[in-house]
Amino acid sequence: MAKPGPNPASALYRHRGRYRLETFHDPALGRLAACRTTPGTGEGVILLNSAAGPTELETYFKGGSGSRTSLQKKAVLARLADQGWPWEKIAALTGSKTGTRRFLILHEISHLNHGDHKTYGKMDEESRIAVETRACAEALTAMAKTMAMASAKATAVKKRQRPGQTEEKREALRFRAASL
Repeated sequence: MAKPGPNPASALYRHRGRYRLETFHDPALGRLAACRTTPGTGEGVILLNSAAGPTELETYFKGGSGSRTSLQKKAVLARLADQGWPWEKIAALTGSKTGTRRFLILHEISHLNHGDHKTYGKMDEESRIAVETRACAEALTAMAKTMAMASAKATAVKKRQRPGQTEEKREALRFRAASL
């Protein structure tokens, strides 16, 4: 019996079980994130730009930073819209610093899991856009699944509430559901 693949909505979604997160600071936003593997260990390393937030993500995706990768993301954004991910839907998931970081991490994990970092430099522009579109779609799908699961848990907690329960108990249940 085949083992199921990694669940991208899970906090346990890892590149071969391991990855490390590092940050760098680039206010010019030449890039928001990158990934590589450590020679010998195969450990995935995700590099995040500490200057990246929701506003910077939008500027980057709409080609506003002027870098080659930013202009590439403009083409990716058009393809994502064709796949059911218009900017408004993306912004709803990435509208906070945490949401932006989560998206960037999941995006880079997709690259690591597919081995894109090994062949990316040899790809033509069309292939790069296809790879970036896939990584973005996988990250957004994982985030949407996570949001749906959290919403379902919150709904389940609400259904368990009993008449006469104090507001303090209800609040404790809501807090518990949110932290799951």
